[in-house]
Amino acid sequence: MKRKNLTVIICLLVICALISVGFSAWVITNEVSQGDEGSVSVDIVKDARVKINAEIVDDEKIIFGSKEHNGQPNGWLKYDKTTGDNGDILNLDENLTITIKITVEKYSNLVSEEALTLTFAEKDNGTKYAEAVTKKYVSELPTIVLNKADISDKTSTAVYAITSFELDENDTAIILVDVNFYWGETFNSMNPIDFYNSQAYSDDLGDEALATLEDLNKVLDNVSYTLKIQPKTEYTE
Repeated sequence: MKRKNLTVIICLLVICALISVGFSAWVITNEVSQGDEGSVSVDIVKDARVKINAEIVDDEKIIFGSKEHNGQPNGWLKYDKTTGDNGDILNLDENLTITIKITVEKYSNLVSEEALTLTFAEKDNGTKYAEAVTKKYVSELPTIVLNKADISDKTSTAVYAITSFELDENDTAIILVDVNFYWGETFNSMNPIDFYNSQAYSDDLGDEALATLEDLNKVLDNVSYTLKIQPKTEYTE
């Protein structure tokens, strides 16, 4: 059977919570444009005993996007960088880690256990991302519970890593947290371009890839997210 090339064009960016969690639409022929679907929002639970601010370092975006297929044993699924409406090259390469900078004033008022909880969710009680999880296209949105020991010891897990912790004489802490997002079991937790290119081409596999990636685009179209930061405090005179 003659081996065929399947050209993939990245087209859609979805924004997440203070974080921009993006998604690349894999389309075969369509004209593409870069959109800012989904709002950017963060919800910090207010507690008068501490003051918390959060920001995304360098405005990083989480992009469930494509990547070069160098090193793959096959190469029939290809990634073509494309241009937006204004002619600029769209940078929609895969990026599944963002860094959150959290500033906590009156840090000593946080309790030792479950001091901070970071919860990611789809905005407005949406269900599209949950559908993508059900179909095993992507992993669950993270919920991260941080004890003070986790923060000071700069703990690292598969989901997050505390990369920096500073506490000054004014009892203000600055915490840097890397948060990781993952592809789902449908793609063996791999980028789809790696997953499909690890398999020899067949017409059936090409049809499956096209149908799956088009559905992935549809499911995550126009999804936005929120990040809630919940402190747990104790009163200090």
